[in-house]
Amino acid sequence: MDTDSYCCHSQYELMTSKLTKRNILRLFSISTVGILTGCMTTASEPDEQQIAVPDEPPCADDLQIRQIGATVGGGTRPVVEFRIKNQGSKPIKYELQVIFEQGTSLGIDARTGRSTVSGTLSAGEAIIQQVSDDARDIQNTDSYTVNVAVTCPDKQT
Repeated sequence: MDTDSYCCHSQYELMTSKLTKRNILRLFSISTVGILTGCMTTASEPDEQQIAVPDEPPCADDLQIRQIGATVGGGTRPVVEFRIKNQGSKPIKYELQVIFEQGTSLGIDARTGRSTVSGTLSAGEAIIQQVSDDARDIQNTDSYTVNVAVTCPDKQT
């Protein structure tokens, strides 16, 4: 009996060592693929996201708005950061409205807050704006939309 128990114990050790080697090899290959996929995803995603500016008025083509950072979700107060640049030769007035929303069980987004920033950029000027809100349900935000309005200066000589 002692021989049988020794025999079975040895076979069990041999089987678990093979499984352990397989599991280690499997985990290594899965983690390697995951790391490579993560690197490729990071490399293909742009650091900044271009925000669509309306086609009208004509000076709107000179306004460039890029989202350069966003902290949304996780029960924190959302903050979205934009770089706004006037690439033209005349001043441009802008209004940037961010509407913060949360998904509901019905699949409909409900507004949790809203914030608007506006200003005038001189020719060639660039600024960074942070947008947030302190509304009652703002920590429940899980998405947001951005609306942009542009006004050209009056044509005066």
